[in-house]
Amino acid sequence: MRVLLVAQLLKARNFQPLGLEYLSAHLKRAGHQVAAADASFHDKVISAVDELRPDIIGYYACTGLHRDLIRLNDKLKRRFEFFAAFGGPHATFFPEMIKLPGIDGVCRGEGEQAIVDLANALEDRRDYCNIPNWWFSVGGRIVKNEVRPLVRNLDELGAPDWSLTDAMPYCRDFPVKIFMASHGCPHSCAFCYSPAYRLLYRGQKARRTRDPLKVVDEIELCREGSSLAFVYLFDDTFGIDPAWVSDFCRAYKKKIALPFYVNLRADLITENIVRDLAWAGLAFAGIGLESGCETIRNEVLNKGVSDVQLKRAAAFMRANNTVFSTFNMLGIPGTTLDQDIETWRMNLRLRPNFAEALMFQPYPRTKLGDKAKKEGLFSGNPDDVPPNFKGQSVLNQPNSKQRLRLLYLFPIIVAYPPPPKILRGLLRLPLTPLYRLASRLYEGAVKIFKIYRISLPPRTLIRLAWHYLRY
Repeated sequence: MRVLLVAQLLKARNFQPLGLEYLSAHLKRAGHQVAAADASFHDKVISAVDELRPDIIGYYACTGLHRDLIRLNDKLKRRFEFFAAFGGPHATFFPEMIKLPGIDGVCRGEGEQAIVDLANALEDRRDYCNIPNWWFSVGGRIVKNEVRPLVRNLDELGAPDWSLTDAMPYCRDFPVKIFMASHGCPHSCAFCYSPAYRLLYRGQKARRTRDPLKVVDEIELCREGSSLAFVYLFDDTFGIDPAWVSDFCRAYKKKIALPFYVNLRADLITENIVRDLAWAGLAFAGIGLESGCETIRNEVLNKGVSDVQLKRAAAFMRANNTVFSTFNMLGIPGTTLDQDIETWRMNLRLRPNFAEALMFQPYPRTKLGDKAKKEGLFSGNPDDVPPNFKGQSVLNQPNSKQRLRLLYLFPIIVAYPPPPKILRGLLRLPLTPLYRLASRLYEGAVKIFKIYRISLPPRTLIRLAWHYLRY
C-alpha cells in the first residue's frame, strides 16, 4: 500500500514529526511504501498526492490545528480516491470527528500497530471494521472499537524512520533531533490530557520507560546518518527515577557527549540529578512554573509544586552552570492581570536564562477546560480552540489586550526587567504587533544562538526565520 503521512511542520515549527517517523518505520517494515507531506502548504500536499496516488492518507491532528487538516482533507477528497485516517491527540480525545464528511477512520491512542493492521487489511481486501483503536465510518454507520493494550516494552518499537522528511530541507538540515526515553506522565495537572489518557487505558500503566542504554544507542544510530548537533529529549517528565538518570548519563557521556535538553519538574529535581545531567552534557532544561501564585499553581492547576521547590531547583541549576527556562501560563481562568504580573515577579526571583510565556487555552475534556465551559468562559467546542499558545485567549476575561501584550513582552522583561510602573505603561500602549515581532525576534535569537548554539545553512535559516515571524 502507498501511505502518505501529513502533519503541520513548518507552520507549527515541528521540524521532526517523531510520531509520524515511528508510524513510517512500522509501515515500511510491513512492506508498505511511505512518504510525508507538510500541511503548512496545501498546494504541495495536493502535488504530493497527485504524484504518489496514496491508498491511505494519515493525518496527525492536534486540537487547534485539526481544522486546517480537515479543510485540506476536504480539498483532497474532491479530487482523489483514498482512505482518510486521522490520528494524534485530537483524534484520541475527540474521536467523534469520524462523523464529519470525508473522514474514513479515526485512530485513538497508540497508532504504530493500528495503522499497520489497517494497511494490511486494505491491501488484502479484508474486512477492517474490527481493528482495535479505530473508529470507522462505513456505509453511513459508525463502528467503534476499543483500544488495544499499551506496548509494555517501548524498546520493541524500534528506531523511528528519520529519512521520512529528507525531501524537506528545513527538516533534514535542522540539527536538533527529538528522542523519547519514556511515554506517559503520572501527574494530574488540570490543564493537561494526561489524566484523560490514563482513563482511556484504565487499568494499565501508562507511564513506561525505555532502557537507558538503548536510548543512547538510538541517538548514536541517528548521529551516524544525520546532521545531529543537539539532542532534544521530549519526555513529558524526565528524571522521575534517579537511578535511571544516573545510568543514562554515564552511557550518554561515553557514547554521545552532545548538548541536550530535558523537561524537569521542580519537585523531582535534586542536586545529584542536576549534577549528573550537567556532567553528561545538559545544555538546556525546561521547568514548569505555570503561575507565580502558589495557590493558583496547586489548587487551580493541580501542579503540586511549591515556591520553595521552585527556588531550590533554580538554585541547583545555577550552581551547576546549567541553562534553564521556565514555562509560564497566563490567562488562567479566574485569575487577573495582577496575578499574571506576579508570575513575572516570580521569574525575577528564579532568574531563568529564558522565560517562555504561554496563554492558557481551555482544551475540552481536561479538568480546567471543562471548568471554563461550566463557568461560561468558553463554548466548550474544540473547534474554537486556537492553533497555538502564543496568541489571544478565547476565554471571556478582563484585560485581555493587556494580558496578550504581557505574553509577548514576557521573555524580554524577565531578561531586562523594567520598573513595575513602566511595565504597566507598556501594557496600556496599543503596540501589540510590535511586541509580538520583538518577542519572536528575541526568542529565535536566544534559542538558536545562545541556547542550542547551532549553525544552519543560510537558505534554511532565512526560511525558518520568515515562517517563525509569520506564525
